[in-house]
Amino acid sequence: MANSKYMSGKLLPHYQLLNPSLNGRIWLLWQPSLLSIDLLSFSDQFMHCKVSPASGQPSFFLTAIYASNITAKRFHLWDELRQLSSSVGSGQWILGGDFNEVRFSHEKVGGRGIYSRRMNRFNDCIFYCNLLDLKSMGSQFSWNNHQTNRIACKLDHVLVNTSWLHCNVNGFVQVLPEGLSDHSPLQVTVQPSFPTGPRPFKYIQAWEQHPEFSTVVSRAWRQNFEGSSMF
Repeated sequence: MANSKYMSGKLLPHYQLLNPSLNGRIWLLWQPSLLSIDLLSFSDQFMHCKVSPASGQPSFFLTAIYASNITAKRFHLWDELRQLSSSVGSGQWILGGDFNEVRFSHEKVGGRGIYSRRMNRFNDCIFYCNLLDLKSMGSQFSWNNHQTNRIACKLDHVLVNTSWLHCNVNGFVQVLPEGLSDHSPLQVTVQPSFPTGPRPFKYIQAWEQHPEFSTVVSRAWRQNFEGSSMF
């Protein structure tokens, strides 16, 4: 267990606050009556925790992100997320916050062009960790420069692994109005799923951009299976 700093104040007496980083970039605030949070590891760019709901629902891993403006430091963050994915294993995992990077060229309008090397390094990390973008509602962009010469990007993301998605099939993230900030708040809604019969097959087009996509598909199609034609 990493050293942590749990606090509660007079303004929010029914909440607990976690702020382990010395620079104070990432804060977690929660109601202990609803869930408990155990800090597992942290850096100046992420806070990794285990969340246990008081309702008795399965616990899950939560990683809060605030990526650096410096490219080299973000590359280091991607390496740290790869290491975290190994510790998560088959557990449920959700990551959210300011990644300070876009995934695709259409996630930015205005300003300079996209740096493909930075974008590819980010996507390589996501593919390595077997993560997916959580279904999103609201604005396409989560950041803008509030200037006449408008620049807007999707720098804030919520990513989940398949274990989290399996247990929260109806979950989604809503991009709220930014208000005074140049970033929009992200609100995740979790709706536990209940058995209702077979789930539909889902195909995620972003998989096609992975360099090993064709090889994996080709290898799978060459395997022999026994069962019905639907299987």
